[in-house]
Amino acid sequence: MSNEKETEFLTQREAAKYLGVHQNTLNKLSKGTGGPPVSRIGPRLLRYRRDLLLAWMREKEAA
Repeated sequence: MSNEKETEFLTQREAAKYLGVHQNTLNKLSKGTGGPPVSRIGPRLLRYRRDLLLAWMREKEAA
């Protein structure tokens, strides 16, 4: 069973803080290829899963 905290959805502000980057940087990464996985709930509403952000960071460290 996965930990509830791991599957928590974060706002763009929360995700940027979690990654240690500015929101504008995260926005640019999310629009391009190779950025962290993002769920688009509406035309302007983005959510990031904490567990997928962690996996994305680990992938970038290994590269």
